[in-house]
Amino acid sequence: MRTAYLGLGSNVGDRRATLQAAVQALAARGIEVLASSSTYDTDPVGELLDQAEFLNACLCVRTALEPEALLDAVKAVERELGREADGPRHGPRPVDVDILLLGDVEYASERLRIPHEQVLARRFVLIPLLELDFDLATPAGERLADALAALPVGEGVRRGGPPLKLAGASDHRPSAKLGARDTAGRRSAAEEARTVVATTNSGGLATLSDGGAPWSSLIVFGTMADGAPVLLVSTMAEHGRNLHHDPRASLSIADPAAAHDPLEGGRVTLAGRVVQPSGERLEAARTAHVAAIPGAELYVEWEDFTLWVLEVERVRWVGGFARMDSISAADYAAAEPDPTTPAAAGAVAHLNDDHAGALLAMARGLAGHPDATSATCTAIDRYGLDLSVVDTETATVRIPFAETANAPADLRSATVELARRARAG
Repeated sequence: MRTAYLGLGSNVGDRRATLQAAVQALAARGIEVLASSSTYDTDPVGELLDQAEFLNACLCVRTALEPEALLDAVKAVERELGREADGPRHGPRPVDVDILLLGDVEYASERLRIPHEQVLARRFVLIPLLELDFDLATPAGERLADALAALPVGEGVRRGGPPLKLAGASDHRPSAKLGARDTAGRRSAAEEARTVVATTNSGGLATLSDGGAPWSSLIVFGTMADGAPVLLVSTMAEHGRNLHHDPRASLSIADPAAAHDPLEGGRVTLAGRVVQPSGERLEAARTAHVAAIPGAELYVEWEDFTLWVLEVERVRWVGGFARMDSISAADYAAAEPDPTTPAAAGAVAHLNDDHAGALLAMARGLAGHPDATSATCTAIDRYGLDLSVVDTETATVRIPFAETANAPADLRSATVELARRARAG
């Protein structure tokens, strides 16, 4: 069995429904669909630019088919969904199913080339592929992330919607039970954003100076129960004067746990308008700020300091390269920070140091890698854990918990349950 990556595209009819039908058709032909990227609206490229924009996505699949047999299978899916073989090159079409990567295979024939000849040259291919696995590389060692960084940004690629549903899966909202979350068992973008904000008390505040020029600098903050940042700013500071004449502001916050390259870690931008709270909200804001910045208790009542609450209107979360989403203010306020985050780093280290055998059993029994030779935990949260698995190649897999972990101590029982289930077969 090999892990492969397929590219899907459509610009005729109900594009998303067609791509979803392709997922089901692939599964019916014995091609196991493991994961889908988000969908992306993309501008036409090639010889015919005057046509409707495409909806594209990439799939991670597992297959025992050899290259030519896999090509026959995906071409059969295209025909089933209305693709005509004699259509114009780069013209409108109901569906494309392209083989982009097939494990460590390098293959060339009159009908097929693997890796796909455009895999390093198209943003609408690279962005969804990197969403699935940021560390992807060709068999020759060419990193896809490096290829994307080298491309001009003129080719329009915009996030169109959530990932396609896997065969047999359905739309779900988060809940305590595994069966009631999405098949990946991951935090929502709103939960990710709230978790980043909850892990730190400093960020970059941007305000507008009297003449309209932007001004940004480091600031400390507390956080209200609804995720709204609380700022305590002196009028001796430029931000303090700016906020009194123009309440518009944004706060950029980075995950302090991001290692090595900070752009690979989580970060959030909150934008809105500041207000001076009153009544019970004033007391709650003061309490939140002092809890985050204990030293502020000494000067919170000084006359030149003003307590501001940033009423969030826009949220943008970035979870690393090619992982990002915009979040409504309502969804951000309603989400909950991950309560297991304080214990996550320790849990990852403990699993890798003391339970390598259990991780390998999970990879073999729960993640679809029966021939795995090693497995390393790379991340854990309230919904599950990520493994880097080595068999014939290296792959990143997600294993959801049976039940949501609602406290740091719950991570132990959740991982013990996974190990028992894996070893029970």
